[in-house]
Amino acid sequence: MKAFRFGLALGLGLVMLAQGSAFAAWKTLAPLEMAGAGLAATSLDGRVYVGGGRALTGPQSTFDVYDPKANSWLPLTALPDGLADFGMAGVGGKLYVAGGSSALAKGQPSAALWIYDPASTRWTRGPDMPAPRMNYGFVAVGGKLYGIGGVGPEAGRVFVFDPVSGAWSTAAALPHPRRALAVAVSGARIYAIGGLDSAGAVSSAVDIFDPAKGTWSAGPALPEGRAAATAGAIGTTVHLVGGQRLQPLKTYDDHFVLTGGAWSKAAALPTPRHGSASAVLEKTWYVLGGGAGAGVFTDFTASDVVEAYQAD
Repeated sequence: MKAFRFGLALGLGLVMLAQGSAFAAWKTLAPLEMAGAGLAATSLDGRVYVGGGRALTGPQSTFDVYDPKANSWLPLTALPDGLADFGMAGVGGKLYVAGGSSALAKGQPSAALWIYDPASTRWTRGPDMPAPRMNYGFVAVGGKLYGIGGVGPEAGRVFVFDPVSGAWSTAAALPHPRRALAVAVSGARIYAIGGLDSAGAVSSAVDIFDPAKGTWSAGPALPEGRAAATAGAIGTTVHLVGGQRLQPLKTYDDHFVLTGGAWSKAAALPTPRHGSASAVLEKTWYVLGGGAGAGVFTDFTASDVVEAYQAD
């Protein structure tokens, strides 16, 4: 009996140690100034920028910057429009915000492109996207910006913006069109992960785009389908956390890692969420906001939580 109790205690101790080490990689940081789901974020010149999102009041126009040295948020000049489910990316010292569910358009998809200059703290209007787009991925690769997936006319088309010429073009279409997908850049390639397909089913598909070749290839499918998860890459490792399913409603804390051509599980997200934004700064991945409740409960459960994952 004593041996059994010792073994049980040792087993529980090892489980607790494993759980403790699993969460040790995550750290809770200063919360957002305003809770939101469907917000957007990116990193630029050593800082993390976040804006928009929706709560019970609809799409928001908040825009803030995070100083990692001070662990503090500073409010900046508000977005020109209240936006949710939009794209934000940084390139060439400036930030680009495109598409989204627009407050000015009463929740309809927008085609507007806005450009923020951190030096002047001013927004200027850029050329509109070829078509309105929301619930999509927006990333920078090789000095250009890529809009992938989402909701809007011809949503399978990939929109490409060149800040130098100031012109939009299109690239090879996404092989499996879907919305609420997660998008990350690793090794100068774009990973389009999960989402909801045209029938509204949660997808486990992973499509990889090579901008240099202009071609798509199939990546290893997720172990389980996810919608409204967020993804980022630390070095050559792609991370994906959170997400939701709609039937039945569920919000996830799972953390999947793609390395060596296969997905595995890593330390779970401490706060289950979906519709979060994320950004990578050096070897730290910041996951911001999101909704704790799935489906119709998203806006009622919008979060201000900021958690960061530190790579080894």
